[in-house]
Amino acid sequence: FDCAPGDLRPDIIARAMTAVVRGASATNAPAPRVLDALAATLLQTKYIQDRLRIIDEAWGKVDGASMPADDASLMNCPTMFIYSEADVLISPREIEIFARTREKKTGREVKMRKFDTAAHCEIGRDHYVEYKAHVRDF
Repeated sequence: FDCAPGDLRPDIIARAMTAVVRGASATNAPAPRVLDALAATLLQTKYIQDRLRIIDEAWGKVDGASMPADDASLMNCPTMFIYSEADVLISPREIEIFARTREKKTGREVKMRKFDTAAHCEIGRDHYVEYKAHVRDF
């Protein structure tokens, strides 16, 4: 989940599914109701709930009671967020708040690389050279 820092909600999942089906970038337009209902149902399944909890633990959003001890070191690994002001699925504010929280929890610097115009998951395509440089330098 590249959206781990965000607040994963049914409308986000439904709009992402709509973008995939249409072969286009996600928008703020509401998704078809059937996809909203499907997303809400999927988020309530035990498998997805368990998986999201493990992801939240790995990111440090919640305490890692179910995370294997070997995975606990993930909290202390170097972290960089590459995100966009133009992302309509994951709020840049959510990412920035999460990054600051992560810095406070770990005591480690979190690198932030924000782009202004790239749609969700399009930074590598729209700004390939800059994106590659950020990843390489990290």
